[in-house]
Amino acid sequence: MAKSATKQQRSRGSSRRVDKDESADEPADEVDDTPQYGVERLLNHRLKKGCKNKLEFLVRWEGYGPESDSWEPRVNIEGSLIQEYTNA
Repeated sequence: MAKSATKQQRSRGSSRRVDKDESADEPADEVDDTPQYGVERLLNHRLKKGCKNKLEFLVRWEGYGPESDSWEPRVNIEGSLIQEYTNA
């Protein structure tokens, strides 16, 4: 996916796009009517328990502070971003 541009520069990490909740204050890029936001970096991961164990990643969003970090399912995260996270 293409790199996203935001009003505020990220301090480090990659600029990748993933889905994020539409309630954010800053407008997102639209791709196929789905909001897309830039990822500064992945911070952590966990297995979400339920009917199926699902891998989730804690995402730091580009241009947003720690209060906007959110857990996102694996399917929303680009493989190259996960590769960078696991190699760090």
